[in-house]
Amino acid sequence: MVPRPARPSRSGHVPAQLLLLGVTPVVPGFLRDAFVGLPAGRPADLSRRGTRVNHWLDIVSGTVSAGLAVRLAVTSPKQKSVNRRLTLSPGATYG
Repeated sequence: MVPRPARPSRSGHVPAQLLLLGVTPVVPGFLRDAFVGLPAGRPADLSRRGTRVNHWLDIVSGTVSAGLAVRLAVTSPKQKSVNRRLTLSPGATYG
């Protein structure tokens, strides 16, 4: 059984085709992660180094958390506590 993308009729060397097929998504993913991850290290170094930066990060994250809590409290649906009796229809079975 040979996977469909590997075609012996094209070049004849199926292991090389499968290797290329496997490496193709890995290389761009690695490059993308390096492109995003390496610049992200600079702000992390700044936050570890200075107490002033940590203080402002604490203020900003606390404000965002409090704002989201207020939004959740205001927009969440109110549930009424109603104690209703379940009435069964004659001959009906539930459960």
